[in-house]
Amino acid sequence: AGCATGNADSPADGSGYCAFSWGKNNLAMGTKSFAMGEEGKANSRASGVLGYSNMTGAGLTSHPNSQAVNGIVSDGIGAMALGYLCEAYGDGAVASGKNIKSYNGAQTFGSGINDGNPMINEFPNSAGFGSKVIRPTFTTLPGDGTVGDKGKTASRSPYYCLVDVN
Repeated sequence: AGCATGNADSPADGSGYCAFSWGKNNLAMGTKSFAMGEEGKANSRASGVLGYSNMTGAGLTSHPNSQAVNGIVSDGIGAMALGYLCEAYGDGAVASGKNIKSYNGAQTFGSGINDGNPMINEFPNSAGFGSKVIRPTFTTLPGDGTVGDKGKTASRSPYYCLVDVN
């Protein structure tokens, strides 16, 4: 079963205007969002969830490492959560894999330890990768926005010799 609903006269009211939901117990409440699979919640505009018990939403000041003082930091436009128990918050945030939480527009891929210990990436606009960890093992941090900047990388692994950057 699926649905497409909302109010064309007030598409920003959180009613899921032009949204699409397919599967079991999904909610696509963000304007032009989609939810597919089971128990998904696409709460922000043009966001999507695919898989089991995934969620998208706005970036909030209550989230870890938030860069603002009060309320909503970003709407969560284009956030995507794919896989199993993944959550993506903030504009362009992506959480893909199993047991992952991405905050502040971060993109995170891999898996947390288990359902109670997800991998969490709270570094704004970063990309994190890891497997069976609570923090990304390897993270690329945003550059300064200039054409020649190469950005930054960080690793939580003691096995530095295993990384070959040739």
